[in-house]
Parts: sequence; structure tokens; C-alpha cells
Amino acid sequence: MSTLLRSRTFKYGLIFLAWAAAVACIHIVDEVPFAWRPAVWPFTGLLSFLKVPGIFLMVALGAGHGIGMHWIDEPIVTFASAIFWFLVTIVLMAVWSAIRRRLP
Repeated sequence: MSTLLRSRTFKYGLIFLAWAAAVACIHIVDEVPFAWRPAVWPFTGLLSFLKVPGIFLMVALGAGHGIGMHWIDEPIVTFASAIFWFLVTIVLMAVWSAIRRRLP
């Protein structure tokens, strides 16, 4: 188990899964019928910006968001957003590591 925790690929996989789960949970809460929305919906509304990279990808591909079939639009939005936030996290980790190495 200790070698698994030292694996960079395993850590990156966990980071990606965490972002995918976060974006998917927000997407699920935003898509349920209004009467079924949990009491936390006003708080997840503040986190809806996490879906924006996936929506931009859909628009860049030439499809207006919501025009296509939901079974193809929703996974594209979720995974594109998860990949974007994963890459942002990796870049921030690299910047922090470089700053930390330069500190005395």
C-alpha cells in the first residue's frame, strides 16, 4: 500500500476522480425537478461555475448547450469540466512546489 500512495499516477487519478465527483454532484442537484431539490440547492447554486468549462466546450464544438440529447451532453459537460479543473489543480501544485523549493 505504501508504494501505491507514492505513485504519482495514483494521486493524479484520485484528484481527477474528486473533481469528477464534485462536478457530477453539482450537475445532478441542478438537473432534478424543482420539488425534489434538497435543502442544499441554494448552496450548490454558488458552485455552478464549476460546470462552465464543459459548457464552453459544448458551445465551441458548435452545439448550443441543451440542444443535443441529454445522455451525450451531460457526460461531456461533466468530464470536460473535471479535466479542466484537474489541469488547474496540477498547475497550481507545480507552482506551489516551485515556490516552496525556492524558500529558504
